[in-house]
Amino acid sequence: MLALLCLGLFGCVNVPSEVVQLHAKESTIANELQRTHLALIDGYIDQRLLDFEKFYFATYGPKYVTNWKATFKERRGRDYDEARDFATLHEDLIAEYLAKTTPVEKMRADLKAAVIAAHGQFGQSHDAVHAWLLSAKKLSDTEKALTNKLLGAANPSLSLEAIDAKISEIQNLLNN
Repeated sequence: MLALLCLGLFGCVNVPSEVVQLHAKESTIANELQRTHLALIDGYIDQRLLDFEKFYFATYGPKYVTNWKATFKERRGRDYDEARDFATLHEDLIAEYLAKTTPVEKMRADLKAAVIAAHGQFGQSHDAVHAWLLSAKKLSDTEKALTNKLLGAANPSLSLEAIDAKISEIQNLLNN
């Protein structure tokens, strides 16, 4: 894309329809790439949280329940009654799980926001180039000649004549 922009800015201003179509297709690909990046973030974090969840409820959970029941007796002055107190135990276990996973969910949100911002910046620059391509495509022959003359004056080594001379030079070298 940068090469096309440089060629357009410093070379011939004639923009073939295929370039505009390719540039538009590039936008579709970039949108799909953003969707894929976000899905990869979600997939990875979901898998890591699933691994943590297995550890949490299989390994840490039983220890938590034992400590919770001991603390329950100290705070309430009575033994834990499963029928009466299980809901409280369950709520506390889930609250503890959510407290442990909240930083990971924040990281997920921050990472997704960064990806969206980066893709947004790319999209803005891509849209600007696309608008320039469309405007260059609409130039009349007189406007194209004038623009090429201005570009050649701004940087003579990249004028149309300089490009033609370079191509002729390369062809001559290849023919010898």
